[in-house]
Amino acid sequence: GDVFMLMAQPESAQPLFDEAILVLQGEQDDKPAHMHYSVALGRKAGCLQDMNNFDEAERLLIEALDIRRRIGAPDNKISAAMHNLALLYESSERMEKAVELYKESLELKR
Repeated sequence: GDVFMLMAQPESAQPLFDEAILVLQGEQDDKPAHMHYSVALGRKAGCLQDMNNFDEAERLLIEALDIRRRIGAPDNKISAAMHNLALLYESSERMEKAVELYKESLELKR
């Protein structure tokens, strides 16, 4: 999927991200598997965002952030997920939400 995203072909990337999510969904026995699943959700969200499907992208990014918080991921991983969600809010012109998340993300980096 990443190669198709680099080639600006999100429609071709989406089914590959869907497949990765399905595979990883069944393998969440440990913390690393949860992180891989979270990353796959984030990548699919980026794909959806490129196709202007902001609602579904938001849902996936929130899920990815929740997973990272739930498993006690390192602050930099949580901050990255918050930053990605803030980027979505900014690109969909929800500036108040974007600024709030950018601030929270920066606080975690300190």
